[in-house]
Amino acid sequence: MRIETSIQIKASKKEVWDVLMDFNEYAYWNPFIKSITGIGSIGMPLEITLPTMKFKPIVHTKKNEELFSWQGKLWVKGIFDGHHQFKLIAIDDHNCLFKHREDFSGILVPLLKKKLNADTRLGFEAMNIALKNRVESMTKK
Repeated sequence: MRIETSIQIKASKKEVWDVLMDFNEYAYWNPFIKSITGIGSIGMPLEITLPTMKFKPIVHTKKNEELFSWQGKLWVKGIFDGHHQFKLIAIDDHNCLFKHREDFSGILVPLLKKKLNADTRLGFEAMNIALKNRVESMTKK
């Protein structure tokens, strides 16, 4: 199962990337991901706090100013797994598209599908809007 959302941001990929990678500031602007601690390097663990849960995924992909993802699981692999991804696509030098997605797998997904499609999608969209507002307020000239 996949949830994918996107939003256009009036800023360069670098400006958006800098906000996304500044984990220390998440508590000030992000309504969905309340905090991320850890080093955002491939293979390193993170600790992520959402409004309803904490989990410890491993950084899967990091391509500067383009793609950041992590792989997480609930208890053991195969129960409820998620591959979370932030992707930046340049529209031009001053605008980019932020794509926010997660691929879910595991035996609990069918039981949680309705909740994921409602609550998790709303969380992604709230984060997208907050990211847009944060970056655009910082880049106004």
